[in-house]
Amino acid sequence: MSLTFPPQPDTASITPLKLPRKRVSRSRSEDMQAAIRTTRLDMSNFHLVHHRHVDGILASAKNSGTHWLKYMLSHAIANQYGVEPPAHSSGPAWDDIIGNPRVPPRYDHLPRITSTHTIPSRLITLPVARRMVTIPPVVVLVRDIREALISNYVKWQGLGHHGDATFAEFVRGDVSGKRYVADTWWYTRFHNHWGDIAAAFPSRVHIVRYEDLKRTPRETLGSVASHLGVPLSEASLNAGLKVGDRKTVRARLDPCGRGDIVRDAEKNTDTKFSPESTNILRHILSRHLKYDYGYDYF
Repeated sequence: MSLTFPPQPDTASITPLKLPRKRVSRSRSEDMQAAIRTTRLDMSNFHLVHHRHVDGILASAKNSGTHWLKYMLSHAIANQYGVEPPAHSSGPAWDDIIGNPRVPPRYDHLPRITSTHTIPSRLITLPVARRMVTIPPVVVLVRDIREALISNYVKWQGLGHHGDATFAEFVRGDVSGKRYVADTWWYTRFHNHWGDIAAAFPSRVHIVRYEDLKRTPRETLGSVASHLGVPLSEASLNAGLKVGDRKTVRARLDPCGRGDIVRDAEKNTDTKFSPESTNILRHILSRHLKYDYGYDYF
């Protein structure tokens, strides 16, 4: 089954993976735990239903360029509507334009666009649910899982969240979802659930890859805004692109918040995939990843 999305720059068509399962062996216990965890998510997280009345949703995988895209888009929208852009690229001010759906918006006359890292329930993809539920336009930001894992490990290891776990142990992760902020299992579930949502609602979900945003920021930012119902003028697009670099985002972090949200790229260089961690990743993805979003993991 192929997924068709609104036009976007150089993003490969996304199809469910068909991999030879017998290449690897793993205990049935792990597979069962993964199925239980996925079922619990499907039975509990109805974010898209609860917030179906917003004008648009920016859903992003963790450590996949969330602050970068949200800050650019916020500045572009602020310019388009003639309001003040967010003063900081993190903290409470970061939500002035694109905010939390549970918090009243600062500007009532702006499109109500919210952001989330949620892994949504796939029950709304069932035929009966699709006839009853209409979801708002959604932009889903993803990144190569390998790079996202490195970024996440470096970020949270510095705060002691991973204890003394090695990178290979972190990649192996915790199938129950309790130990780590976002390990291989978390990214697999995020990609799978949103892939199924996109397959069920192809006109409502726009997939954006971090790498495409990095390569063609103008075209990608424009397509994101257009899908969310905010066509940008050239001046507004330029206003967003003006703050679209790591140095600017880091310089404008909320001084009262954590300073490690957007890390120096150099701090990731000591963490790399070894043959051991690569085999662990391939083992998990070969059994459980349904959509690769054009990334070549094998």
